[in-house]
Amino acid sequence: ANDFQMTPMQKDSRLGGLVQFGFFLVGGAVSVLVGPAADQFDRITVLCCVVLCGSVPSLLMSLMVPSSKAGFFYFFMARICTGVAIGGSFPVLFAFSADVFPASQRTLISGALNAAGNIGAALGGLMSGVVGPTYGWRLPFTIIAIPTLVCAALVRLCLSDPRTQQKAKAKREEPVNEAFSAWMGGTEIRGEGLSMEDLDLSKFQKVFAVRSNVLVFVQALPGCIPISVIVTFLADYLSTDQGMAVEA
Repeated sequence: ANDFQMTPMQKDSRLGGLVQFGFFLVGGAVSVLVGPAADQFDRITVLCCVVLCGSVPSLLMSLMVPSSKAGFFYFFMARICTGVAIGGSFPVLFAFSADVFPASQRTLISGALNAAGNIGAALGGLMSGVVGPTYGWRLPFTIIAIPTLVCAALVRLCLSDPRTQQKAKAKREEPVNEAFSAWMGGTEIRGEGLSMEDLDLSKFQKVFAVRSNVLVFVQALPGCIPISVIVTFLADYLSTDQGMAVEA
C-alpha cells in the first residue's frame, strides 16, 4: 500500500476488495471456458498456456512494477492473470488425470490435486510472511514465478496428452485404411477431427440440468463470501489493529 501511495481506505477497497474481486471473478469465468477448450485441444498445451499466463506477468510485475500509483494497475493486472492461471489449470488437471488414471483411482487423484492446492496456498502464505517483511513484497512473487516457469517447461517436455497420441497414431494409419477401404470398395475411414460445435452453451446448460449441481452452486456461492472476507482482511487486521508481527 505504501509503494502504491494508498490511503488506509484505498488499501482496503483496492488491495483488499478490487484485487481479490478480479482474481476470483476472472479466474472463475476462465475456468468455465478452459474446461470445454481442454476437450478440443491438446491438454498439455492448454495447461502450459494458462500457467504461463499467471507466472510470466507475476515475474515481470515483481521485477519491473514502479513504486507509484500507476504501479497498482500493473499489480492488479498481474493478479488477474494469476487468477486465470489458477482457475484455468484445475479443469485441465482433472480432465488429464481422468485420461491417465483408471476410474478406481480418480477419486484419490482428485483429492490429491485439491490437497496439493491447499498445501501450496498454506506454504505460500508462510513463505510470504517470512520473506516479505525482510526483503519486500516483490521477492515472494519472484520466488514463486521462477519454479513455476521451470515446472511448466518440464510438463511440456515430459508429459503428453493421450488423446493427441491416439490422433497421431490414427493419422499415421489413415493412408493404410484409405487404401484398404478403396480396394474393398467401401467408404473411407478417417480419423476423428476436432469439432468446435462442442464449445456452445449446451454444455453449461447440461450442468445446471442436474439438480445436485444446482444445489452445489446454491451452497457454494454464498458460502465462499465469508471465507473470502476472512482470508483477505484477517492478516491485515491482526497486523495493523492487533499489533501482531507479520511473521506471526
